Amino acid sequence: MDVFNLATLAKYQADKMAKVDVASSKHLICGLNCFEPGQVQKAHAHKGADKLYVVMEGRGEFSVGAEKRTLGAGE
Repeated sequence: MDVFNLATLAKYQADKMAKVDVASSKHLICGLNCFEPGQVQKAHAHKGADKLYVVMEGRGEFSVGAEKRTLGAGE
C-alpha cells in the first residue's frame, strides 16, 4: 500500500492552476488541483462520474449547479 503526504506533492504555477496525479485505477482518479490566489478552474463535468474536492489550505469558491459555497481548509 502506498501512503502519500499530499501537501508535499502539491505543485504551483504562477500562470495557471497546476494538476498533480496522485493515483489511479479503473474506477478512480485521484489528483491535486493546486491554485495560487486568484486562479480558477472552468466549470466542467465528468460524465458518469462524481468528483470530490477537499480544501487543504486557504479558501475557495465552489459551484454545483446553482449553489455556490466558499469553503476553507478541511472542508
